[in-house]
Parts: sequence; C-alpha cells; structure tokens
Amino acid sequence: MKYVNANKMLPAELLRSIQEYTQGSYLYIPVREGHKKRWGTRTESKHLLRKRNESIISAYRSGASVKELALQYHLTESSIRRVLRDHK
Repeated sequence: MKYVNANKMLPAELLRSIQEYTQGSYLYIPVREGHKKRWGTRTESKHLLRKRNESIISAYRSGASVKELALQYHLTESSIRRVLRDHK
C-alpha cells in the first residue's frame, strides 16, 4: 500500500469534509465489497511461497532434516513442519 497525499487525490470539498473528522493522520480507505482481491494476486508473493514450499518438500523427501531445512530457509522448525504437514 502506498501513501498518497489527499490534496492531490480528493476534491477540495471532500477533503474539507474529511477534515471535520480527522486531520494530519493516516486514514485507510477500505476496498468496496465485491472489489477485493485475494491475498497474493497483486504481487508474486503467493507464487514465490508456493515454489519455496515445493522446494522444502522436495528436499525433505530427498533426506534433508527439518533442522537443516529451517537453517537453509531461515524459518523455524515448526514452520518447516507446518509446510510439510499442509502439503501431504
């Protein structure tokens, strides 16, 4: 999410109306119902995590220990176990 100055985006009348409620603060404007996107659809995060998890599973099946995988992927051992459990 990117910060945008309201002066550059909103009509002056609307900005004055908002200033009746808050001034000089950050305000999150939620996405309207029906326009929400699922997590990971705007970036490659979901895809990258899926590929990482596939690599973890493959390495585990090839004999790597949970401890080794935790060190290699900079995750906790419980996180590695969760990846393995969720992808059976």
